[in-house]
Amino acid sequence: MYVAHTAKTNRSSYKDQAVLDRFVASVSDRMMTDVSPFHVERWKRERADIVTQSTVNRELNIVRGCFSRAVEWGRLGVSPLRSVKAYRVDDVRFRVCSPADIKALLDGAPADLRLIARLTLESLLRLSEAVNLRREDIGPTFATIVRSKTGRARRVPLTAELRADLLARCSQASGFVFGRGKIGTPPKPAAISVAFSRLTAAPALPGVSHHTLRHTGATVMVANGVSLRAVQTIGGWSSLRMVERYAHVDDAELARRSRHAQSH
Repeated sequence: MYVAHTAKTNRSSYKDQAVLDRFVASVSDRMMTDVSPFHVERWKRERADIVTQSTVNRELNIVRGCFSRAVEWGRLGVSPLRSVKAYRVDDVRFRVCSPADIKALLDGAPADLRLIARLTLESLLRLSEAVNLRREDIGPTFATIVRSKTGRARRVPLTAELRADLLARCSQASGFVFGRGKIGTPPKPAAISVAFSRLTAAPALPGVSHHTLRHTGATVMVANGVSLRAVQTIGGWSSLRMVERYAHVDDAELARRSRHAQSH
């Protein structure tokens, strides 16, 4: 029920199912009312032996959301995660691609991956938003993101060149920009994520993922003088604090000051 609920507003809900399946396997065949903080802590330790603590924290949020919704829906009295804390981890900053990184990525990418990368770099689209873009979403100078992670529609700017390339790529059958086959269904975000990982596995692009491009695009916008509020609107972030984190504001400000000094 929880996954079906999140799927209505979150195109990445397929991750919720995978996380919850692993959690259920860990706590064994128990009713939700029988799951205790001990079981959750044990699951945390098991996952921390396999993935990073940051990843465990993200998965913990999914499990926490499921149990919180169960309480809200009257299926559970108290969530066992109420007393479970996330791991304390360092605030590891994502890498921001240099112009050379971007050129290497775009030059080596297949056509569809190149177009998705440009969408994220120029318009800050999430992966799920990019693969679900339709012809009808594309306006004269913007695209309307109606199938967003947050469930709230927003407009993002499009250059004339990017708009033309998106329209040229649209599936005639379904209208999805990245539709494939006779039916024109869009690819799964997970499959595209794997394709990006393979593409950036080269020595020249260590640590670069599709998500890195969203950080990079936001950082470049701020460095070029776009206001944080505008970047927040384009990227669909819920707060300016999130924008500051994604846009690496300190680095962007240093780059802007450096250009300003050189111009004088």
